Amino acid sequence: MQLGADSLLVQAPAEGEVWEAGKDHLVRWLLTGPVDPVDIHLVQREGASTVTRAVLAGGLPPHETSVRVSIPADTPAGEYLLLVTSQGLLDAYSRPFSITAA
Repeated sequence: MQLGADSLLVQAPAEGEVWEAGKDHLVRWLLTGPVDPVDIHLVQREGASTVTRAVLAGGLPPHETSVRVSIPADTPAGEYLLLVTSQGLLDAYSRPFSITAA
């Protein structure tokens, strides 16, 4: 996939993927343009907004494009999104995925 200038796209987790709380999982993204370090947030939708449930990683080198993150063992089962953000300059959400209880 080709991205335009200053773009961020979350590739993994894929839509409908199931992750288990308390385990490590791979997050992958594509990024173009001059950007700052990347943070990864675990979020849930609440109405029209999202609420951060955990910060899974912070200050990652932006062009590494993947990292393994640990989902906290006490994360309730449900549908989640990942927010990958380059210090607020570029933001992208994953497709919805599920977390099962540990």
